[in-house]
Amino acid sequence: MTDYTIAIYCFMDDYLKISQPNLDTRRKVSDAEILTVAVVSAQYFYGNQHTAYQYMQQHHAWLR
Repeated sequence: MTDYTIAIYCFMDDYLKISQPNLDTRRKVSDAEILTVAVVSAQYFYGNQHTAYQYMQQHHAWLR
């Protein structure tokens, strides 16, 4: 599941860099991180985004 999560994040980050500029520099979480949590929650946690976000915080250092 870790490889899948990293692959989704890389894809989302690359796609969003091409399609839209980073307009707000004050935010702490990128759009790619938010979309990755949404995709992981749909794939593995039956759409429960809170549980997916907790998993991401525990297993991925880039989302802390």
